[in-house]
Amino acid sequence: MQFHVLGPPARYPYAPTRHYTPPPAALENYMELAGVLGIGHAVVVHANTQGPDNDIYLEAIARCPEMLIGVIQCASHFSLEQARNMQRAGVRGVRFAFNPQHGGIFDAAAIQSAALIIREMNWYLQLHMSAEDLVRLEPFIASLPCRVVIDHFGRIDTGFGMDQPAFQTLLRLAQHSQVWVKLSGADRISRLEDWCDVDVYAHALADVAIDRLVWGSDWPHTGYFRASDMPDDIALFNALGRWFVDSSSRRAILVDNPRRLAGLS
Repeated sequence: MQFHVLGPPARYPYAPTRHYTPPPAALENYMELAGVLGIGHAVVVHANTQGPDNDIYLEAIARCPEMLIGVIQCASHFSLEQARNMQRAGVRGVRFAFNPQHGGIFDAAAIQSAALIIREMNWYLQLHMSAEDLVRLEPFIASLPCRVVIDHFGRIDTGFGMDQPAFQTLLRLAQHSQVWVKLSGADRISRLEDWCDVDVYAHALADVAIDRLVWGSDWPHTGYFRASDMPDDIALFNALGRWFVDSSSRRAILVDNPRRLAGLS
């Protein structure tokens, strides 16, 4: 399931343009969590802190090639030949993250160019944006010619209710056959300590796209800088069981859907 690795900065320097400086997060620490949760396969995903450098993710995949695939950042001049090289290294997707809190800039031309290569490679495109941008970019996202994963429930705010424009936009997009939604970051969108206000949003998405929902741990939860504020990873995982009590839905979200998304089945 989705996670990030970060630093150490002495070996993998953080980008000077980053909006935040999280502590290092080692692959070994994630593996400990994966063992506790019983996760056998996962996706290591590019974080804006690393800028355009993908070496840290490629190294992680090389260390655990039977367990990990990767989602990278790509430059505007990304080529099909480069994508084929990345495919051999275990990459299966490209992420564009332009949520204002975390940095990054929306570049329509770069996304459209990457989408053509992604379609050719049978990869997927991952987008992390604000709820406001989700609304603004609805026609753009719907027009992309490849599979698109919308990160973190589209960064909606549960405090604004299910009729809010952002969530209604997310529901409409989720009805497109190429659009997927990642049920991650419940702690980011909730206004309650146990995140139970997220339940109805997960159920509504399942009603329209149960075959295109995936889950992500979001470890190590970039944006949290004090241990006392860090969400409990086990509780976040258990929230999925609260949203979906039937084993078939849980298997779809945790096993079958991610395998299809990554082109593994």
